[in-house]
Amino acid sequence: MQTLAHIQYGWLLANIDKDLNLTERRLITLAAFVPDIDSIAQLFGTDAFYNYHHIVLHNFLTMFIYLVIAFIFTRRIKVLALTALSFLLHLGTDYVTSDWPLQLFYPFSKFEVTLEEFIPSEIIISLLQPIFAYGIIIATIIILIKYRRTFIEAFSKNLDILLINFALLPFKNRCAFDQNRALYKCSECGKTLCAKHRYFIKGLKVICPDCKKISVNSVNQTENR
Repeated sequence: MQTLAHIQYGWLLANIDKDLNLTERRLITLAAFVPDIDSIAQLFGTDAFYNYHHIVLHNFLTMFIYLVIAFIFTRRIKVLALTALSFLLHLGTDYVTSDWPLQLFYPFSKFEVTLEEFIPSEIIISLLQPIFAYGIIIATIIILIKYRRTFIEAFSKNLDILLINFALLPFKNRCAFDQNRALYKCSECGKTLCAKHRYFIKGLKVICPDCKKISVNSVNQTENR
């Protein structure tokens, strides 16, 4: 399964509880990404990729290390349990959708597990992979509609907001300063904005002309004191 799909599955798991905050959702989402860091081996050639991917970080030891790191950011048992489940979800989906063996007990054992022992690789690739792919697309759309967020928030909350507004606002919203279709929303006052009336500030946040004036006046007053 592709890394992006794993991230989305981790993010979907992070959204099963609406009470989780952004940091907790990030911990859970990134747990589904961590195993694929070993795919960096492809930078050293095809042989290195096939020798180390699905081995070096696709194991229970890596999961334990990640949980220790996650413990620094949260003490909530529920979050840590979902984080572990997210990591296991990566291993599980790799097992179900790939004929590539996993060494779950690496580096202590080179014992391999693969679904191909029980199901022909043709079925895994032509049937199971599409089922999981379409499933994640549908689930992602449902959460986008329900919570107005995507897996991009795991890396940048402001970029996630920016892209969602750009995609959804034009259908039903107009700019608060003219009648052009709105593409942005002011992060300070919530006014909808077109490209002409939006201003970017630090961290990919968007503000409107009114809030920009307030910000400038506030800075000027501070400097005059």
